Amino acid sequence: MLEFDDNTTKQWSDIDTVDLRYSIECGLTVAEIACFLKRTDAEVQKKAVELGMALHIEGGSGEP
Repeated sequence: MLEFDDNTTKQWSDIDTVDLRYSIECGLTVAEIACFLKRTDAEVQKKAVELGMALHIEGGSGEP
């Protein structure tokens, strides 16, 4: 796994939360969102649960 979690343990800013919501709505995977936000997969999953949003675990395109 690449070390891209520079924001790990930092509080979520308002813009991070907006970016997370938008990324989820666009169908990005957990791994893609984590990379984009520089957070771990677990942090992204936890925040999504807090926001009541469903995540795409694999295949961000939504195609079979």
